[in-house]
Amino acid sequence: MISPETIALVRERTDIIALISESVPSLKRRGRSFVGLCPFHQEKTPSFHVNADRGFFHCFGCKEAGSAIDFLMKQDGLTFPEAVRDLAERAGVAIDEIHTPTSEDEREKKRREEFYSANQVAAAWFEKQLHEHPLKQFALDELARRGLTATDEAVKAFRLGYAPHSWDGLANFLRVQGFSPMVGEMVGLLAPRASGTGHYDRFRHRLIFPVIDAQGRVIAFSGRALQDPPEQSSTGDPPPKYINSPESPIYTKGQALFGMHQARHAIRNKERVILVEGNFDV
Repeated sequence: MISPETIALVRERTDIIALISESVPSLKRRGRSFVGLCPFHQEKTPSFHVNADRGFFHCFGCKEAGSAIDFLMKQDGLTFPEAVRDLAERAGVAIDEIHTPTSEDEREKKRREEFYSANQVAAAWFEKQLHEHPLKQFALDELARRGLTATDEAVKAFRLGYAPHSWDGLANFLRVQGFSPMVGEMVGLLAPRASGTGHYDRFRHRLIFPVIDAQGRVIAFSGRALQDPPEQSSTGDPPPKYINSPESPIYTKGQALFGMHQARHAIRNKERVILVEGNFDV
């Protein structure tokens, strides 16, 4: 549990106006308070008030109210500890635990953090390949077929990338970054070779769509097949159009929805969701 002293310090050091302005760009000063359009329900006349002195928000329309912690819980769907830790990181406050976790708790936490980190590093590498790899044009052509370019806001917001046409490009990169092949295998980035030892890249010559959870962490990937380069063309069966990460300690297919992280604010503002089938449809 997070100590009450830490929670109080987080509340004291959090700039609630700066925090809420990220989600409520209409927020303007009115007297001693700030007023804007409520992010939790649709309205045309501002009824959402924020008082910096009290560190408190209140909507006179939908009656939502609370502190900066409450706002983050409501806005981003976080638990209380997650919201406190998020704000503590923003404010540079060290988290003080009431009790010391067991060694097993610490090992499990470190293990999960390594999985998230490996996916984050892989996503950044895929993004870089989309701009720098010699075969990037095959991915760019697929984007162009959908009316997109590598510099479009949607492409950047969804962190699209390119998995190169090689067996161990990502495997080698992860090793250089200090990740063991077993970590790559556990999160579905690498697969063990059928014969002999070693691992190979699960995603090869594909346009990559990272799957991002509500906290903004990369938890899985989906890769769309691309046209083969002439020198690599195969006479065998065509590859599946999409391959997806297998389930892992940080990814359960039935509990993740592609695009939810990017759409969460619009969903709350519009109070509706449109479900579609494919990655490009999203």
